[in-house]
Amino acid sequence: MLILILALPPLLSEPHDVHRVSAGIFTISYSCAVAIPIVSGLVWDITKVPVSVFLPIGLCALAMIALSLGLHPDRHN
Repeated sequence: MLILILALPPLLSEPHDVHRVSAGIFTISYSCAVAIPIVSGLVWDITKVPVSVFLPIGLCALAMIALSLGLHPDRHN
């Protein structure tokens, strides 16, 4: 995931906007890194099933796969 976070901004944006896209990607990724474990713990507390802790993580992975299908990177070099 870290490799994608570092590699995508130059591929997805104009050279003069790389810093803005990087900031957005870092904000979203680090917010998810904090929120998903909290949500996973909440799901475990509600369901009382330890395996359910992986449900939010799996849903997040599926969402990232679905969202990545809409990306069309341009090469600006």
